[in-house]
Amino acid sequence: MLRRHRFDAVALDATIGDQTDYNTGDHMNAAQTVEHARRLREEGILKPDGIALATHFVHQSSGTHESLTARYEPHGLTVAYDGLRLSLGAPPLPLTIQEEAE
Repeated sequence: MLRRHRFDAVALDATIGDQTDYNTGDHMNAAQTVEHARRLREEGILKPDGIALATHFVHQSSGTHESLTARYEPHGLTVAYDGLRLSLGAPPLPLTIQEEAE
């Protein structure tokens, strides 16, 4: 069903982090999140210049934003955070990620 669509951005669950011995069936670990983003790009479901966001982190064991970025960015995922704003809309693309000023 998804193969009929082409997305500019996707938000992917990364709740379980680097744990591999925990499976809820409802949430993904880091490896599954990376694989899912790869597959969406490979199958053309996520546009080549689309944004893949890793989101929904467990605060107790996920680490800092910097460590999450180091984990996910090499795989083409942007780490979401509270207050993140995305500019989505009509072309021209590429999409931009806007961080709030402090």
